[in-house]
Amino acid sequence: MRTEANGPAGRGRPADPGIERRVLAAALTVYGEVGWAGFTLDRVARRAPVGKAALYRRWPTKEDLLLAALEHLAEPPGDEADPADLRGCLIGMTEQVIDMFVGPKALVLPRVLIEASQYPPRFDDMVQNIVRARFGTVRTVIQAAADRGELPARTPPDLIIDAIMGRVISLIVLTPGARRATINAERDRYAASITDFVLRAVAGLLRSAGSRPASRRSGRSRDGTSCRLHEVSRRRRRPGRR
Repeated sequence: MRTEANGPAGRGRPADPGIERRVLAAALTVYGEVGWAGFTLDRVARRAPVGKAALYRRWPTKEDLLLAALEHLAEPPGDEADPADLRGCLIGMTEQVIDMFVGPKALVLPRVLIEASQYPPRFDDMVQNIVRARFGTVRTVIQAAADRGELPARTPPDLIIDAIMGRVISLIVLTPGARRATINAERDRYAASITDFVLRAVAGLLRSAGSRPASRRSGRSRDGTSCRLHEVSRRRRRPGRR
């Protein structure tokens, strides 16, 4: 991304090192409030606040600015994250998901998901960028944990991700709006509790499924016939039953 700091030194006031951070944060806030139709560079410049000339030098169009801002919404784990620490990585992901729904950026993702259907070429790419950044690294971490035996073999990474996402969404939906701020205030505690619950549940579920006979696990008999339907049919053929 281009910045004044990357180019030759110019005359006048020195470059503001925090300008990009302020503009991108302001861009997410403005987009969450007014959506694509109301999103303009002038609005973002007023919210930041920064001079419009400095903003236009970095992001010539509102598409450029919003895409850069959404990439920050979808920031992957930092360099300090240990890919061998399954629990730590999942807690970090859970914290980001909570922040995505109840933090300062909470209005942004719903906007993107809604407007993706209205502006498919542009917003579908943004949604995919968010998904890849949020969950791509986590899938790799989960797969590595299964490979080294920390999770049951053949654990589907998406099973764990979906379980965490579902638990976070359930927590938010079932919490009254006036109390949702407490979720973000205690994000670390909620993230650790949700992660631990999902890891225990998934490990127990997969181990239990692995101990059952194949026909019981699949719910089908060995010839592929549904066990339940087969039993119902057999009862119907018994003499004296109507």
